Amino acid sequence: MATRTVSYTLDEDLPAQVKTAARRAGLSTSAYVSRALRRAVLHDAARRYAEWLDSDAEVRDEIASFRSLGDPAASLAALNTAS
Repeated sequence: MATRTVSYTLDEDLPAQVKTAARRAGLSTSAYVSRALRRAVLHDAARRYAEWLDSDAEVRDEIASFRSLGDPAASLAALNTAS
């Protein structure tokens, strides 16, 4: 994956805490920060998706109906093993 160097201003005590946590996790500081930021971004996206679903009953019901059909891949696998 391509990387890019960026600069952020942090609370004074945070860099030392991040370095310690990264070392305990067996990661470089950059990898640790990247993983933490990626998780935060994904968590925020999941929260916004859930809020969107909660606000739109029609979409929520349509998704629930689709999910009730089951896993199409499992259905295809069952058909292939039956033949």
